[in-house]
Amino acid sequence: MAVDEFWREVRLGDVAEVVVSNVDKKSRVDEVPVHLCNYTDVYNAMAIRPTKSFMRATATPAEIQRFRLDVGDVVITKDSEDPTDIAIPALVEKTAPNLVCGYHLAIVRPGPNVNGRFLKYCFDLPKTRHYFAARANGATRFGLTVRTIAEAKIQIPTLSEQERIAEALRSWDLAVELLSTLSRAKRRQKHSLLQRILGRYRHPGAGGAGWRTVRLGDVAAINRANLSATNRDSDMTFRYIALSNVVVGSIVGPLREYSASDAPTRAKRVVAHGDILISTVRPTLQGFAMVGRQHDECIASTGFAVASPIREVLDSRYLFHYMFSRQMQSQLHSLVVGSNYPAVTPMDVRRLRVYLPSLPVQRRVAEMLDSSETGAFLASEMIMNLKRQKRGLMQRLLVPRSQMLGVGGT
Repeated sequence: MAVDEFWREVRLGDVAEVVVSNVDKKSRVDEVPVHLCNYTDVYNAMAIRPTKSFMRATATPAEIQRFRLDVGDVVITKDSEDPTDIAIPALVEKTAPNLVCGYHLAIVRPGPNVNGRFLKYCFDLPKTRHYFAARANGATRFGLTVRTIAEAKIQIPTLSEQERIAEALRSWDLAVELLSTLSRAKRRQKHSLLQRILGRYRHPGAGGAGWRTVRLGDVAAINRANLSATNRDSDMTFRYIALSNVVVGSIVGPLREYSASDAPTRAKRVVAHGDILISTVRPTLQGFAMVGRQHDECIASTGFAVASPIREVLDSRYLFHYMFSRQMQSQLHSLVVGSNYPAVTPMDVRRLRVYLPSLPVQRRVAEMLDSSETGAFLASEMIMNLKRQKRGLMQRLLVPRSQMLGVGGT
């Protein structure tokens, strides 16, 4: 543990340069071809590496010079429909020629006495996350200004101590990445099984009698239960599911608890066991999850559409698995194509088409896919445990001892 005299509180803008990009996704004949690091390349990513499939676009020479990503830069999300979804960081571990930061992102470029990986972990601290969520401006879309980012206060020790702390925490990141790779492989197997099932029953002559295509809004209530200002009890508290709490099939925690008086303005969706959360912001990231009993009566961000299946015609588990099908993904891709800030509306969600057999067949399909999901679920559980351990370690390593004891803190 670092000794307190090595630590000092600084403004982020005093130890790092803050740059907000304005490079869009368009390609122009009079500009230079570039690889564009977009919002989706940062969101839920621990690191930026040139092995990723970055979008191709164009930029002016001046923009390339200004917004080119260098090793050690920290890229953060600058805008979102959910204020708790702001300032999510990723470290640039490797770069490539003409790899440029895109729109809705900000580059935080460390100065000579700041380690980039250490700085990335500072953004992950609860205190820092609360600062940005509280200061994100907007009504339906929230964003940060350069000044707000620069005025954030962080605690830093000497450079050598930063490097030691960053290397210790990196071990947890590497373990999470390995398990994430395993989880993705298991889910690919499940998706392959799902496509084989849907392909087999595509035609009535192949056993698909009784299968039909329906609109999701006809077999599920969308955003049925909302928490309005009139039915909030001033003394009530609730757990809040932010966009960042849902990643590819799972609700990951811990969830923040709020009272009605200090709840985010976007906290309105009441969820129940069996509901399906469908991210309407960047839906191609597959931010879908089924609400379990442990999350019954939580409040979800309005960045989600909440689908409550009509039990007589639609099985929740079948819908959950179907959200990851190629048929559903192609619909979502067509809805968000060409947008700098990809999103769909609740009306779009109601119109999504679902290939639906009888209820008993839905249940049999769901059972087969549940067993295929088990490996991915176990990997996700291990990831959650590692992340909890890492958060505890971060509190020990990134917070001076006197502040942990409540002495001399700011």
